Amino acid sequence: MIRIKLGLIGCLIAAVPCMAAGADAPPAATTPAHPSYSATPTAEQAGLSRKYLASGLEFLRQGQSLKAVQDFQDSVRLAPGAENFEALGMAYHQAGMRPKAVWALQESLRIKPDAKVRSLADSWKVGPAGGAEIPASYRLLMVRARGEAGSGQRDAAVSDYSAAYGLVSGPESAAPCLPLAADAVERDLGRADLVAAVYTLSEVGALRRAAGLGADLGGVLGRLDRAEARVARWSGMSLRDSQKAMLIDHDAWVSAMRTRASLGEPGH
Repeated sequence: MIRIKLGLIGCLIAAVPCMAAGADAPPAATTPAHPSYSATPTAEQAGLSRKYLASGLEFLRQGQSLKAVQDFQDSVRLAPGAENFEALGMAYHQAGMRPKAVWALQESLRIKPDAKVRSLADSWKVGPAGGAEIPASYRLLMVRARGEAGSGQRDAAVSDYSAAYGLVSGPESAAPCLPLAADAVERDLGRADLVAAVYTLSEVGALRRAAGLGADLGGVLGRLDRAEARVARWSGMSLRDSQKAMLIDHDAWVSAMRTRASLGEPGH
């Protein structure tokens, strides 16, 4: 578990009051309205987003990373901004979900460039240097993924290889994962399952950019690129926009994707 450097997110803490005892907390029993990602949030939505951001920061300070993730996701859903995406990245990293953490920081940087955030995102893309100890959980994931791949459990193997890459990024996990992912997403598209195709592409997004993959995987990367282009044409939105829509209102996104899938793939 990492310790949050106050210097890095000091702007967050300074801008949003800590959730001290007796302070107003986000309502637990009500479901906030979910604006589209491109919509301008109302004053009420922006205020509620700040409350979720503040409570998430308090959970982060206490080391309750999963609760922090939930609050930051609600904050982003209501009023996406550089600060709450950065905080979401911190929470994902603390929870051990490094690929998601990198994605959240990249979203923060798209909204507001920041050299410190860029440096942190870059540092999370690489594994331990030199003789740094490899986590035991990484070794277990790699063993399990190899067994799953050998027994035809393609989706489970992709998931475990991706999780291993989140712990130690590099070609050791990326290289065997990507061909399985290409097979899986092509199968998903053949079944008109856009939701599963987006899940698969999202899961290996970071792995597709791994260093040292070698020229022999060029064909596999091309297959994934073509599959991503098919998803974009069929769904009417880019993979990045699908990922955002997934975060904003997952149920609405699933419904929209299934509707587009039922209409048939354009040109086929």
